[in-house]
Amino acid sequence: NVTSVTSTLFPKEVGKWRVYTPSEQAFEEGEFYVSVTTVLDIIANEHLDGWKIDNTREFIEKKLETTARVGTDIHSMIEADFEGAKNSDPTLAKVYENWDEIKTKYSITSDKREQIVHSMNHGFAGRYDNIGLVKGKRSVQDIKSGWYNIKAGYQLAGYRAALIEMGEETEDLGMVCIHLHRDGVKTTLSYKTAIWT
Repeated sequence: NVTSVTSTLFPKEVGKWRVYTPSEQAFEEGEFYVSVTTVLDIIANEHLDGWKIDNTREFIEKKLETTARVGTDIHSMIEADFEGAKNSDPTLAKVYENWDEIKTKYSITSDKREQIVHSMNHGFAGRYDNIGLVKGKRSVQDIKSGWYNIKAGYQLAGYRAALIEMGEETEDLGMVCIHLHRDGVKTTLSYKTAIWT
């Protein structure tokens, strides 16, 4: 059974920033948490900076829109798979094959999905992908479908810290980045925890 906890925070777009707030009135009064992924966008990446310089704004916007849609499709495919449904989208056949292989190899499960967490101590919030077991170890999981997942470790650390601060998880929670490239060519799993052997 998947645990569904309704968060008291709701996403809101403020220019290029995403924040989470309890209500519109609270936002107007200054009560909000900046999205952990918005905060991490300040991390420079030479490859992405060069790519942005070498392409037009229209091309970049179209590419970002397309990759965001495919990333959402991959997340939906994984969520459906956790619910017992097999992939029926032929454009994701190789990605699903890679997912099924890595899920089996590392015994990946999920009992919590897509929930908003926040840190009052640090002033950020975000929505994690999954929490469940990986190799028998309880972990917060993030799915990445692009070439660059440089922010994943920081993002997972933020989610982990917020989950512990909120009392939702304990200090032994691991962190796992599952990198399923949208083209089906690169599948990796990275994990970090102090007690994993």
